[in-house]
Amino acid sequence: MNTRSKSGRGLLQLLTGTVGAQVLTFAALPLISRLYTPESFGQYSLVLSLAAIATPLATLRLESATLLPQDTSHVRSITGVALGAILVIGVVYSGAVFALSSFGVSGLNVSFGLAVWIFVFTVLMAVFELLTRLTLRKKLYSTVATRTFLRSAATVAPQLGLSVGPAQAIPGLLIGALIGHLAGLGVMVKSTKEFLCRPRLHDVRTVWRRYWRFPVVFAPSALLNAFGLQLPLVFFIAHFGIGPGGQVGMADKLISVPVTLVAATIGQVFAGEAADRIRSGGAGLNRLFLRFSALLAAGGLVVGVAAATLAESVLPWILGSQWTTAGMVVQTLALNAAIRLVASPLSQILILLEKSLLNTILDVTRAVLMVISFSLVTALSLSLTQATFLVYTAMAVTYFVTWICCAVLAHKADPGKGKRVQLSQ
Repeated sequence: MNTRSKSGRGLLQLLTGTVGAQVLTFAALPLISRLYTPESFGQYSLVLSLAAIATPLATLRLESATLLPQDTSHVRSITGVALGAILVIGVVYSGAVFALSSFGVSGLNVSFGLAVWIFVFTVLMAVFELLTRLTLRKKLYSTVATRTFLRSAATVAPQLGLSVGPAQAIPGLLIGALIGHLAGLGVMVKSTKEFLCRPRLHDVRTVWRRYWRFPVVFAPSALLNAFGLQLPLVFFIAHFGIGPGGQVGMADKLISVPVTLVAATIGQVFAGEAADRIRSGGAGLNRLFLRFSALLAAGGLVVGVAAATLAESVLPWILGSQWTTAGMVVQTLALNAAIRLVASPLSQILILLEKSLLNTILDVTRAVLMVISFSLVTALSLSLTQATFLVYTAMAVTYFVTWICCAVLAHKADPGKGKRVQLSQ
């Protein structure tokens, strides 16, 4: 079977799991939105957003490095270092968030209990990402598809079952997400046991010498990227309050169902296939990039148009009257969602080609634009919907610039299309 055929079959398998998870998530939302208040959803969103900020730093970005070595012992070494880093960074990060909140520095009210949840999800999300890359290295696309659906199912069921009353809202949402992540990890652990052995010291040294850019350059850069992605929701909660922040959290969840699941799934196939081409000298990389760009653009157009035209009138009917604001917020996220769906999964080519300087410049630009947007929201006293439109449109600009840069890199890295790109710039 040729490479394109394998890629197509892998994509079909992943999309099957994604569609199932998407249908299940949408089917459960009308119930969840009526069982949990915006304030409860705001707390839930805050924990997941703060954990997501630390996830790329916790792995030291070594999950991307696992796709590259030919030697399996090197992959084991990378995995061992990443797992140790996840535990240590999870403790330090959650402790820092709690301390900053206690001293009133962050503007957030993070109790010790929420800090524990932040630690739990920082570790879970980081390990989940690491094992996903290891599974993709083996091209076990059906396994990744299974964990996608299983995580969704195992999340929704407890969230519905534990929603006994307002006092149970926060633990119900978080416990459901905890069970969902554990279920997905259970599937992938069976497929990646060969990489979870204790690495040899010699191999660890070799790995550090070869892949030092991932923890030293790409991890801080990924942290900047995560700040740019997650800080908007954290800012809205701190600036407008936990209830309005919950409305934004619900809107973000709604728009992220098609964006995150579909884009991440296709992006995982792209990362695996692009890594294969890079290891083989780059031939066919440009064509692969353009093919995936066209596929993602079609999806982005559908998502953007639907969000812009239907959200305000349809979503309150689906979710309940208390979520009217969420429908209006979804409209303001439409442009960002469409462009993000295209650019985000394809941006992995920056990591695979080890373009550290360019990657850092893009992430710094995104973070700076977010800070400027937050300042304008505060200075101009914008409403919630005005603020979300400003902040997420600024983010959309950075996604568009990122896609252009990645397209140029793919063209130059393909020996049949342009001059080879040096992998160590």
